[in-house]
Amino acid sequence: MPRLLARLAVFLKADAAGKVKYRQRTVKPARKPVVNKTRPVVIPNLSRTRSFLLDPNPILNKDDFQTPETSPPLLPWPQSRKELPKNARLMSSIEVEAMASPYARMLSAPQRTCLFTRAILPTDLLIRFGGATDPSTGTRYLLPNSIEHPKFAARIPGKNFWVSCWKDVVRQMIETKKHAMISPNLQSHPLLLEQVESMLQQRIVQELELLRDRLRPSKQLLVDVHECTIRRITEEERSLIYQDGGVSIPGGQAILEFGETKPEQVNDDATPSRMILDTSTTSPRHVPLYFVSSFMPSDSLDRAHQLVHSILKTEANAIRKSEKGTEPTISASNVIDSTSPAMYLVRSTAASLLRADTVPLCISLWRMKLWAGQGWADGLWGRWEQKSGDSVPEFLGTNDS
Repeated sequence: MPRLLARLAVFLKADAAGKVKYRQRTVKPARKPVVNKTRPVVIPNLSRTRSFLLDPNPILNKDDFQTPETSPPLLPWPQSRKELPKNARLMSSIEVEAMASPYARMLSAPQRTCLFTRAILPTDLLIRFGGATDPSTGTRYLLPNSIEHPKFAARIPGKNFWVSCWKDVVRQMIETKKHAMISPNLQSHPLLLEQVESMLQQRIVQELELLRDRLRPSKQLLVDVHECTIRRITEEERSLIYQDGGVSIPGGQAILEFGETKPEQVNDDATPSRMILDTSTTSPRHVPLYFVSSFMPSDSLDRAHQLVHSILKTEANAIRKSEKGTEPTISASNVIDSTSPAMYLVRSTAASLLRADTVPLCISLWRMKLWAGQGWADGLWGRWEQKSGDSVPEFLGTNDS
């Protein structure tokens, strides 16, 4: 208290002499209220019979607001189904036709961006690449991923990217080291292109093996066995193929030629293959012709030929079993006729889809076609396509559009 009185006396003396300066607080102008936008008038629901507090709450009552899980649609089998699975439905006729088309299935795949060309394409038109570490040296190499069927090869975990299924694009990607954008430590080995091509060839053999296994169950006899998945092409049909590209053959999606050399009847000046036709094109779609012996090594070629013969035997046995000892029909004799040329028709229709799905086989063949540089639309790649000077190999037929 004495010290406080002494300080107060000094302050009063200085105040009387005018030596004390007081701070004047400036009054800030009041902010103008922000005029909000006119909100719509909410008209209360006068027809309510109880308070809104009694309504079910999506947070407190989660079970009442769960979205039901939907199963993929099922194929409409000829035999009646006693009871469908929960939340399942049958496909419509349009869905069955789309499922039987390899082109519709490829275009309906998820879309990804090509690392090199920056084109947004379905994954069936792309190749997935990833990295794997060599345990002996610790070096991380660039490797193709998920080209083979998941039943035969596991997927490489880790970061992955997509590149167009074209040999020239992958070569340019390796030379420019675009893959370093994903992982700077990735190194490409000198046989990467050969590895990708070998895996694409193996995928064709794997799809043939899976198709053979899908035809074995006896329940497939409940549908029309005359809707063959693969059959031989007769001499008359062979001449029609070189004239109209197989348009007159119903249900054809691919033609496999196991001859040693490319026939001279094929018109090399035919219209180049396109993935999507122009809107002005009115000609029917031609069936792709694949000369298997020209893009497969001998061991894979022999294995593929054996699998095709096994499928033909299964188809012929199913037809004979359905006829129950009657005389073989023309279609039954053509399935496994050894006198016919080594040319086979892969069919995929709404009816044959009930026996076995041949679309994965057709897609694997088309991916081999894309790898060779065929089947791409002109102008899809812009300036890069003009810089690419590599010629397109001739081992695939050009009688498709």
